[in-house]
Amino acid sequence: GLEDVTVGDTLAEHLRRPLVGDDLPPILALLDQADARGFAESQVRHHHQQAMAALEEALGQAGSSSLLGQLATELLGRRA
Repeated sequence: GLEDVTVGDTLAEHLRRPLVGDDLPPILALLDQADARGFAESQVRHHHQQAMAALEEALGQAGSSSLLGQLATELLGRRA
């Protein structure tokens, strides 16, 4: 992950200066090496579960089928 000294330090080095187009491929490679997408997806799932639990606590079993619950679940599966 980004806590890896080599990956984190190299990424920080890139981000300390203004970026140009040629900087993008190595930065994307570092993020891929650090599994940044996997980490972000894990965080999204975690926060979705917390949100759904809060909805169910507030609205009972209707929480997940409420418009807000449906929207949250729809957004969970969305890809950029």
